[in-house]
Amino acid sequence: MSAERDSLASFKGRVDADRLDELWADYTDGPELDETPSQVLDQHLFGILKEQDPSARLERWLNLRLTGARATGGRLDIGITQEVFHAFAQEVAGAAELNSIREGVSLELAGVSEGSAILHLVPARQIDENCDGQLAVDVDPVDEVLSTITDLHHTAESQGDLRRFAGHEPLVRGLRMLASALDEHDLDLEVGWRSGTGQHRNSRLDRRTRQFLKKLWEVRYTEQSIPVSGFVVRLDLGGTFSLKVGRARNSRRYDIHVAEDQNIVDLQLALGEFIHVWAIERKRINHLGIEQSSTYHFVRMNGDQLTF
Repeated sequence: MSAERDSLASFKGRVDADRLDELWADYTDGPELDETPSQVLDQHLFGILKEQDPSARLERWLNLRLTGARATGGRLDIGITQEVFHAFAQEVAGAAELNSIREGVSLELAGVSEGSAILHLVPARQIDENCDGQLAVDVDPVDEVLSTITDLHHTAESQGDLRRFAGHEPLVRGLRMLASALDEHDLDLEVGWRSGTGQHRNSRLDRRTRQFLKKLWEVRYTEQSIPVSGFVVRLDLGGTFSLKVGRARNSRRYDIHVAEDQNIVDLQLALGEFIHVWAIERKRINHLGIEQSSTYHFVRMNGDQLTF
């Protein structure tokens, strides 16, 4: 705890020694809290700064702490670093989309330190910041994004119901990419964010969490027989033909595969012809309920030639 107190003491230019002691006493003598000493003191500090200047904000930072045999002494292979950054950037983009944040949320690498390897990032300077790097607005889009990401990680860590995120495929894809990159190199990740208002958001993706996620990515297959009617717009002697349900450019198109023991020539199809067929629709669905692209497999011509 002395390190936390020393950290707060670095702000003594704005907080006198008596007030510092009072803040520390609030934490050590008060009721047991879920917050860390850093979070309690940062929130107190923000309150003090805001009393002096309503527009004041703390410096924002984001730490990605990687632990494992491949991350020791503050050293990390550049290829692994790129994989982690790429996957985390996908999560950031997905969380921004979920929160309807149109402007890109950008982060910059500010340093690397030991323990095992900690990547220190900060939000890129935007036009809504003043010369001190403080936000000039009350709503911080980066905080909204990190709130979503840590919520996602927390849900995975507690093996909760991730289906509430299933409708946000870019965010879920980022989580899968990140978990896969960590798994490949047997690394754990701790995410730590401090907002301009002293709020701390933390999450962890450890081996147990990644094993839970692996099971969610497993897919099951469903099949059903469906009628398909449309114009023949493509014939491939390799065993595929395509039907479009209408003449409009954006009409739905079905790519229908013909089994190896069948000859597409024997179907006597002609380009531009309007036909009716029965096909098997095969879907791959993971345990989150996310469907991957369906495939269609020819069964037979519909002899009645009815429009469905």
